Parts: sequence; C-alpha cells; structure tokens
Amino acid sequence: MQDQRRYPRMDFESEVKVSHPSFGSAVLMMRDFSDGGMFVYTKDIQMPPIGSFIEVQALAFGENAPVLRAEIVRATEKGVGLMFHLDNGDAAPDESAA
Repeated sequence: MQDQRRYPRMDFESEVKVSHPSFGSAVLMMRDFSDGGMFVYTKDIQMPPIGSFIEVQALAFGENAPVLRAEIVRATEKGVGLMFHLDNGDAAPDESAA
C-alpha cells in the first residue's frame, strides 16, 4: 500500500503528555511525527474512540512547549494515530496521520 501522507514522517521517539477527561493526563512515548500528526504508544491507557479529541504536548521541547489539540484518527494494539487541529478548528491537511 502506498503512503498517502502529505507530510513526511520523522522517526523520533520522545515523551509526550496526553490529556483527556476520560483518563486525565499521562506521559507516553511518541513513535514519530509530521507537520500533520503523530503516533503515540498508549501502553495500558484506555484511549477514547476514533474521532475523539485529546490534548498533546511534546515534552522534549520543554515545559513551555505548546499544547496541541489532536483528533484520534487511527487506533492499533500499540497506540493511536493523531491528526493535529489548528487553533481555528481546521484540521491539518494530513489526511492519514501516523
């Protein structure tokens, strides 16, 4: 299957803080990211369903790194693919994150 992503992914494992009312906050590992999204390993965290929005912050960039709004667009046994959403509510133009 050909990769349909608009933005190239960068392999980059790093801690990210994810937040959602269903589980609070958790520090998890990011597998890779692009301008449009990222893949996050979920460990034993029960994530909300596809289509839900969470907040994510890349801790590698320090405590003052921006907190981004992201939609869960893919779920696997290992984790979730997230698509970033801009402040104005528009989705980043990456149709298939992670």
